[in-house]
Amino acid sequence: MQAKSNQVKRKRGCEEISAKLEAPGSTDTSRVELTSASRPTKIKMSKSLSKDQKDKVKQFTSLTESGDATAQNCLTQNGWKLDRAVDAYYTNPSQFLVAEAKSQPDRRKIESIFQKYKELDRERNAEFILFNGMVRLLEDLRLPVESVRVLILAWKCEAKVQCEFSRDEFARGLLELGADSLDKLNQKLQSAEAELSNMTKLRELYNFTYDYAKQASQKNVDCDAAVAYWGIILSGRFALLDDWIQFIKDFNNNRSIPRDTWTLLFDFVMTVNGDCSKYDKDGAWPVVIDEFVEHIKAKQPKQAADGAVTVEPMEY
Repeated sequence: MQAKSNQVKRKRGCEEISAKLEAPGSTDTSRVELTSASRPTKIKMSKSLSKDQKDKVKQFTSLTESGDATAQNCLTQNGWKLDRAVDAYYTNPSQFLVAEAKSQPDRRKIESIFQKYKELDRERNAEFILFNGMVRLLEDLRLPVESVRVLILAWKCEAKVQCEFSRDEFARGLLELGADSLDKLNQKLQSAEAELSNMTKLRELYNFTYDYAKQASQKNVDCDAAVAYWGIILSGRFALLDDWIQFIKDFNNNRSIPRDTWTLLFDFVMTVNGDCSKYDKDGAWPVVIDEFVEHIKAKQPKQAADGAVTVEPMEY
């Protein structure tokens, strides 16, 4: 789970900070530069930082993989106390994210990255980052294949085929993210993941995934592919995710997933989630979602005080 990973990172980061602060001769000469604790978005960024503050910005970005503007914003809001700022950032990163000033990425550096991982597809007589190159790229980025950041990269590249980037797609994605090195790409993907707390961004990624997961010759997405991508996108966001995936495996008979089921599941997650008392059985839901709600009600019924049937979300 991402939350558990963040807790581990936060603990590790704070331990590193504490060790530095306790080192002989270390002093804290920072000053509080808060404007108003109740209006953090109005904080004015200082253009001139002391050497101590610059060092803290550098340490913060190294520990959190965030950008300089986000680091300065978080440190400012936390009185330039590095350990407190790192802890606050991992608790709620979206609170401190600042759109980084987009310096134009170097296209030659992006092409150099592509050259490192590309290979010639002889059938198409063109160069692509294919499966083997993708594996090496993810290893260098230290990203597991099931990370949502891998899917975000494909989304930003507007990739048409899974585990494959054309030269144009790869350049488009890195230009969109504002990255021309692997270190920058890691930072930008981390920031893009935090932005998924915005439901519009999350829906855009979710809608992209349907066509990305679908084979070119198919109208619908294979059941196994849909299950895998639901696990990546909806983990930590859908209280009944494990129940839904098990239901699909047990009762869908491996039928492919049509677009309307894929699309409306997102609406179900955003409006109903774990509280099936909010479910309108007369709404325009696909039959499979109707059947899932009935399955859940039969499995874990609980009579509420007002007579409505509710379902307690599973704990994950």
